[in-house]
Amino acid sequence: MPTRVSNAAKACKSWGLRIEWSGGVKDWKQLMKSKRWVLVEDLGNRALFLSDHGCVSVSSRDIPELRENLIYYTRYDGIDVNGFRIYNYKEKVLVEYIGIDESLDFWSVPFLVVPNP
Repeated sequence: MPTRVSNAAKACKSWGLRIEWSGGVKDWKQLMKSKRWVLVEDLGNRALFLSDHGCVSVSSRDIPELRENLIYYTRYDGIDVNGFRIYNYKEKVLVEYIGIDESLDFWSVPFLVVPNP
């Protein structure tokens, strides 16, 4: 059971997900019948979009521009946006970091738009 849970995980709780950021990203899912949490080792063909305001799981088969087992997320430290990251969940490595120009710091926290095919 995770001990520290991000704001994104709180927003994702309705989807039965909890995300732990300590020492890398760990994804937990809740089993409906037993109500216990199980560590997810592989996202399969899914890509997960996380922000402090919510989460979306998308099939990489439905949207070929996305790659499976990736988590796309933003981090907000309470002062400013800390960039946009792409994390390979299966390999447990940060694939890409996109910094945000300080001149754009007056904008609100980034949000994610996911197309609905």
